[in-house]
Amino acid sequence: MSQINRVAIGAAKFGFDYDYLNNTNVLSKKTAYEILDTANNFNINTIDTAQGYGNSEQVIGDYVRKRKIRNPNIITKVSLGSNGIDIQSSLEKLNVDSLYGVLIHVFADFKKDSSIFYKLAEYKEKGLINKIGFSLYFPEELEYLIESKIKFDVIQVGYSIFDQRFKEYFTDLKNMGVEIHTRSTFLHGLYFKKINQVGKHFNKVKNKLGLLHELSISRNLPIASICLNYVLNDPRIDKVIIGVDNSELLTKNIGFINDINIVPDIFYGFSDYAVQNIDILFPHHWKI
Repeated sequence: MSQINRVAIGAAKFGFDYDYLNNTNVLSKKTAYEILDTANNFNINTIDTAQGYGNSEQVIGDYVRKRKIRNPNIITKVSLGSNGIDIQSSLEKLNVDSLYGVLIHVFADFKKDSSIFYKLAEYKEKGLINKIGFSLYFPEELEYLIESKIKFDVIQVGYSIFDQRFKEYFTDLKNMGVEIHTRSTFLHGLYFKKINQVGKHFNKVKNKLGLLHELSISRNLPIASICLNYVLNDPRIDKVIIGVDNSELLTKNIGFINDINIVPDIFYGFSDYAVQNIDILFPHHWKI
């Protein structure tokens, strides 16, 4: 698989205000279509969305119908409702007969009612879902699944230069045959900010942020290139989800892929960038 084929489009902003630093709005349908057109031009056909992302599923489904896209690899995330989980609504909104993957969006839902996972397994047996799994935020959630011997196909976790909390589990997951998807590649734009552009909430990582920008300058590599290729540099990761605000930015990011081949030693010592503080790693905890 080429490096480009390992990229997936994060569609949260197609229907949900998902930006914590730049105060941008939900993307217009026109912009969303342009992003998906660009992705298709580069043979990127995996799209990550969720029932909780506003009308993101509907926007994608309208695109699938309008462009007559056949067999798109769509992954959606579901939450526990009053009547359990509802896969049929996602299939209808997305205009597909089956889904590449369905993830339980909130681990607490599974802890509350584990039958929702086995309901997904039933849909999988019927051919409506190819892979089932979980979107996780804490390593202890993954440890619980492993210890409970839950047989899942795919996992989605945050992973980036600062957020390396799940890295130690990757080899075990691959040995289990689990597909690994990562999100928050750019940590909602935090890596692009210079020290004087962030408030006191980020005091504990300003030094690391400064070092990252110094590295960018010394190696003549854009921050986005370093961030993206850091994740792609780990062959155990199957899909790297990135969100972009427009098609031009997607094209630019794709152009950064394989930059690191020029300086293969760049990631030596990157473990020093690791952060454990969830007030830094979780944007919804940010005080800005």
